[in-house]
Amino acid sequence: MVTILRSNLVKRGVSAHSMSPKERILTGKTCHQNIHFKSGIEIPIAKKIIKKIKEEKIKVQAQILGDQLRVTGKSRNALQAVMQLIRESDLGQSFQFENFRD
Repeated sequence: MVTILRSNLVKRGVSAHSMSPKERILTGKTCHQNIHFKSGIEIPIAKKIIKKIKEEKIKVQAQILGDQLRVTGKSRNALQAVMQLIRESDLGQSFQFENFRD
């Protein structure tokens, strides 16, 4: 069931990292499975990202805003370095980058 759902998500452009399947419930001839879809960045993951940014000593400021993480900096290159750092790190979640301005 999960493989079919993942293939349909890929067709629609949704990352498979955004879902977390729970265990299957078998009752007779039917099978039920709850799947939770992640929305936003969880606080522990946001703290890990901020820690990685500080370890790399990139000159940007990062702050947690609810289920989002805002990173601000003067240099476009510094922001792109942070984006690359987040893409390379394996945190078990997909990320989107919005409002990238000069």
